Amino acid sequence: MRPGEIAKLFLEFEKENDIFEWQSDGIYIWQLCRVNIFQHLLAKVKNDKPAYRGSTIKRILNKRFRFKNILLYNPLRDNKHSNVLVFESSRYVNVNGKFVDPYTSFFTEELKKKNLSVIRYQSNYTTDHLTQKSSEVKHLDFIEYSALKKAKTDRFVLKNEDLTILKKIEKFFSDNLNTDLDLNPIVSYLVSFYKAELFYYKKLLDLKKPEKIFLVDYNSKMAIVTAAKERRIETTELQHGVMVGEDIIYHYPTVKEGEHKYFPDKFIVWNELWKTSCKLPIKPDNISIRKNDLLEIKKSKYGSVKKNDKQILIASQYDLTNEIAKEVLNNIALLKNYKIIYKLHPVEYPELEKNIYFKKLKEYDNVVFPDSKSDLHLLLAESKYFVGVYTFVIFEAIEFDCEINLIELPGIEMMNFLKDVKKIKFHKDFEKFCSSL
Repeated sequence: MRPGEIAKLFLEFEKENDIFEWQSDGIYIWQLCRVNIFQHLLAKVKNDKPAYRGSTIKRILNKRFRFKNILLYNPLRDNKHSNVLVFESSRYVNVNGKFVDPYTSFFTEELKKKNLSVIRYQSNYTTDHLTQKSSEVKHLDFIEYSALKKAKTDRFVLKNEDLTILKKIEKFFSDNLNTDLDLNPIVSYLVSFYKAELFYYKKLLDLKKPEKIFLVDYNSKMAIVTAAKERRIETTELQHGVMVGEDIIYHYPTVKEGEHKYFPDKFIVWNELWKTSCKLPIKPDNISIRKNDLLEIKKSKYGSVKKNDKQILIASQYDLTNEIAKEVLNNIALLKNYKIIYKLHPVEYPELEKNIYFKKLKEYDNVVFPDSKSDLHLLLAESKYFVGVYTFVIFEAIEFDCEINLIELPGIEMMNFLKDVKKIKFHKDFEKFCSSL
C-alpha cells in the first residue's frame, strides 16, 4: 500500500473516532503522538527501508561537538531578556561562504534590522559546528540530553483506559494493513520525553521572557509551543517543505481551528499554493505568505546560467532509494546520449559506496553523483530536465524552468494536486520518461 493510501486510512480512523480529545494526566495523547505513530506505521508497512547511519568513527567524532555545545552554548545560562527566540531547523546550506539555516536566517536578519533582540537556538550537533557562533547563538543539546536522562527515570505509565484505546488503534491497523504495531512503548516514551522537555523549556522561557517565538517543525517543538502558550507568548512556524493532504503531518481535516494544543498559533508559507494544499488546524487569518528567501537569492545568482539540453537531474529520496535507483539502472541504456546528475538526499550519502544500485550506476561515464557540498540550485539551473517523485526539489526545479517529470512510484499521490499544471508530466515508470525525450 502506498503512503498516500495509508494516510487516507489514517485520516478515516480519525474521522470515525473522537481521538483528538483523548487525554491522560492532562496530556492530549493523540495530538502529541499522532505524527510519530504515523511514521512508525509507514516503517512497519514498508519494512525494507534502508538504515542510514554514518560510520562509527564519524559518530564518535561528532559527539565532541555535542559536548562542546553542552559546555559552551547551554541556553539555560543565558538570563538576558530577548524580544524574539528563533528555533532553527537542522538543515544548513552554504550561502556566499557562510552556512546558514535556509528557512530562518534571512527572516532573523530582518528582525534584527528592526532593532529586536534575537536569540537563535540550534539543535543538530552533526552540522551546527559549520555555522558561525556568537553570543546570539545557543544550542539545545543541554536541554535534549537532560530531557533524555529525565525521561528514562520519570517514565510515563499509561492507564488501563489508555491501553484500551491503544489496543483499538492497533487492531484497526492490524485488520487493514496487517501490521503488528506495539504502541505502548512508543507512546510512553514520547509522553515521557515531552514532559521532560517541557520542564526545561518552561525554565528557558521564564529566563528569556520573549514576546514572540519562531520555529521550524512543530512536531519536534511541541514542548516549546506548550510552554509558550501557557505564558501567552505567540508562536509562529515557518514552512520548510512539502505540505499536502496526502500526508498527515500538516493536514488536520477533523480538528477545529485553534483546537490543536501543541500546534503554533500562526504559520508562514511561501506562496498561495501552500495555503490550500492541506488543512492546518488554525484560522486562515493566521496563515501568512513570505517568499522563499534562499530560492530568490539562488535564482538571482544563477539567472544567467545556460541550460544543457542533454542534462537530466534526478532527485533521489531516502524512502525510495532503491526504487528510484533500480528504475534508472534498468533504463540507463536509453539515456546514453544524456548526462545524468543523480542528486542524493543528504541522509543517503553514507549509502553511496554501499548501495548495489548506486555502485552499478557509478560505472557509467554519463552518470554523476555530486557530493554533499554541491549547490543543488546551480545543478537545477544547468539541467533542462528534472526527474523526481514527491520531493520538495520539484518546486525548486519549477522555479529554475526545468521540464518537470514525475515518476509514479509509491508516494506520487502526494503530488496529485499538480496534475493540472501544464509544465509537469506524470510518467507510469522511468522507461516512459525516457521514451518521451
